[in-house]
Amino acid sequence: MIKERHQDQLFEAAKVYGQERALLMDGVRDVSARVRGYIEDLEAVQRHCEQYFPIPDELTPADRIALRMARLLIQGHCMASPFLTRARFTLNGQDSPTLRSLLSGEPHAVRGSIAGFALTLAGRHPELGPVYFYRPRVTVDEEDGRRALAALEVGRGEGCDVAVRPVGAGCFRHLLRDAAPGSGWTPVPLELPGFTEPR
Repeated sequence: MIKERHQDQLFEAAKVYGQERALLMDGVRDVSARVRGYIEDLEAVQRHCEQYFPIPDELTPADRIALRMARLLIQGHCMASPFLTRARFTLNGQDSPTLRSLLSGEPHAVRGSIAGFALTLAGRHPELGPVYFYRPRVTVDEEDGRRALAALEVGRGEGCDVAVRPVGAGCFRHLLRDAAPGSGWTPVPLELPGFTEPR
């Protein structure tokens, strides 16, 4: 009886050890896959920007997201950027019913460009190049809209700054200007474990 109980205890200990070892190996594989993804992202960005530097010792969550986003942009994908939740543009003096509607608070689509889109990574600023940004529905900040409408009324709209924000909880979408995306303005997921996908 004592021998059987001892064997049962050994069997249970072996089972627990096997489960712990399997969990440990899963964790090692997970960490290895994350590091490999990070290195692949970094290598793609460095090659595109022709700016090479050692792998940073530390990487903040924002750096990790920016790095993955940059790689996917380089590959021609549209990305939802959690870093651009508001955009400012300057009126050129031209007037239109659509512009007045937007300035009056009606949601509209907006598309603009950033001449030199760069990310900050380990104290460096690799530039990806010109990027378009887009959002299917934005509204103008109320005060900016009133001020810009008043300026348009007296023919002084040129140079007036206006801020817009996505309707609802969302981000602007980015696309490299030279990219030929297959998905149009539909963003692809970051697919980074532990991070919420921006919309």
